[in-house]
Amino acid sequence: MGLHEVLEKNAKILAFRSKSALENSALALSQLTNDAVTVGDPVVQVIRIDTVLDMLRGNPNRLTVIELAVYGKIRGDIFLILSHENTELLVGKVGSRLRRGSIDEDMVNSILAEIGNIVAASYVTILGQSFNATLIPSVPHVSRVDAETFRRDFLWKGGEHAEYTLMLVCEFFINKTGFTVYFLFLLPSHFIDSSLEEI
Repeated sequence: MGLHEVLEKNAKILAFRSKSALENSALALSQLTNDAVTVGDPVVQVIRIDTVLDMLRGNPNRLTVIELAVYGKIRGDIFLILSHENTELLVGKVGSRLRRGSIDEDMVNSILAEIGNIVAASYVTILGQSFNATLIPSVPHVSRVDAETFRRDFLWKGGEHAEYTLMLVCEFFINKTGFTVYFLFLLPSHFIDSSLEEI
């Protein structure tokens, strides 16, 4: 079974399980922002990397990328991607609770890393359930880049040219103001060992 087929098979399972896990993320974000946060129905699909890049290039502003490595039976990378506008919305909501006045760069990165921890925890859990594996995420790393830099330095790092990614897209709402989060689960192109084939 090839990587594309494995991802397709597990995308269906992931879609079924993801809503309740993301609702847990929404609850945690509610506590962090001190506002009502809800989540819409997620869309899960296996998508070509080139298609992802085309989607991101349509955003004229810089992107916030929260990267986490995944360890365990399956190893890969998770990217949580937010637009510049959605980043400002989230940072403003959380920052206003923590400090009056301006927020420095260190605090912005801390807020985004915490959001990454909250949202990625649910994603990693449902990925593990879908692939029947215990997965452990790394500490999140926050970057603000344009689409071309994301392609060069993140998606194709180390010379790996993955053809497909498992993508989950969901929309969270803070007091009816929506913001979209893209999750990409990227496996190295060579990663298809016997344990994965048995899933």
